[in-house]
Amino acid sequence: GNIMEEEHRELLRVNRTYLIQNLDPGALDNTLIEEKLLREDEFEELRSLKSKREKVEYLLGVLPRKGPTAFDGFLKVLEKTSGQEFIAVKLKARDTNGGIAEDSDSEEQDAARLAEEYPMKAKPRGRALIINNKRFTGEMKTRTGTDVDADSLEGLFRFLSFEVERVDNRRAFQIRQLLRDLANADHSKYDAVVVAILSHGENGQVYGMDEQLIPVEELTGYFKSSPSLAGKPKLFFLQACRGGRMDGGVDMPDGFDDSDIETPEIEQFIKDALAGDEVDATLSSLPSDADFLLSYATTPGYVSWRNQARGSWYVDALVQIFYKHATREHLLDMLTMVNQKVATEYKSSTGAKKQIPAPVTMLTRKLYFRPGK
Repeated sequence: GNIMEEEHRELLRVNRTYLIQNLDPGALDNTLIEEKLLREDEFEELRSLKSKREKVEYLLGVLPRKGPTAFDGFLKVLEKTSGQEFIAVKLKARDTNGGIAEDSDSEEQDAARLAEEYPMKAKPRGRALIINNKRFTGEMKTRTGTDVDADSLEGLFRFLSFEVERVDNRRAFQIRQLLRDLANADHSKYDAVVVAILSHGENGQVYGMDEQLIPVEELTGYFKSSPSLAGKPKLFFLQACRGGRMDGGVDMPDGFDDSDIETPEIEQFIKDALAGDEVDATLSSLPSDADFLLSYATTPGYVSWRNQARGSWYVDALVQIFYKHATREHLLDMLTMVNQKVATEYKSSTGAKKQIPAPVTMLTRKLYFRPGK
């Protein structure tokens, strides 16, 4: 027949509010005609509507009448449109579960599962702050490619249902102020908080654009005493060096080449790095409280790599893994996958240098983002 499959119509219905909030019909423009989802006259009609809401509602009215292939066509349009890809991911995520069958758990099962999991139901889930330092006032190199990271994380955190604020190029005192304000805000209607910092760094510290260092433990410290975040996950994603030299150019001599290091030696290397003279910088930067997670791009004492076109290895891998698995896997399992991806799939342009991210967790339960739920 000429009607969309029932499950696909259902998906559009279930996600109606989400689509009205997130879909940008203007961006889809000509692709809708190329994919034969709209006739010329329907396209004109769509363009004549004033508000974004009316446009989305018009689309949602027309699409179900466009035949069994229209849903896949719509996904294709979203995937081709910059800034709308995350909507396709969300629609697909629900698609693979064959609808919404998983609500049939018994109440005991539900209660048991909740005891092991952080509540993750608030809409939005919480606030996310991205601090993206690209340019520096002194000698430090411009972090080319970092905007790719910031854009990717912004899209990802929105997909995970966070309310995102992003700032670029801030001095140390401004970064302190931003985090102090975020920590002191009222989070009682939220389930989590997220902070991502993209900058140059040294062991356990990050640089403001004025090239002043701020210890990570100071930044996490602001959040320890926030009453409305007690018992809620506080997630920090840190893309910066943790020693060696600045992250950056090609042919840097201080990654390690995995061809001559076996796994036990890597483990020993991590122990040594933690036990050696960097002990203050790394160990003291662990918050004493529960419910923190620090996801570092690299192990202590090592550089972190950034590609000028694709952004950093760590953020590139993180974003890919989270989009693909966040509907099913919990946070730590995904970070393990990120480790595997960065360790095995990325090499510096000379081919020798490697990196392994280092998540430090004080979470006390599993964290499932459950995007779209």
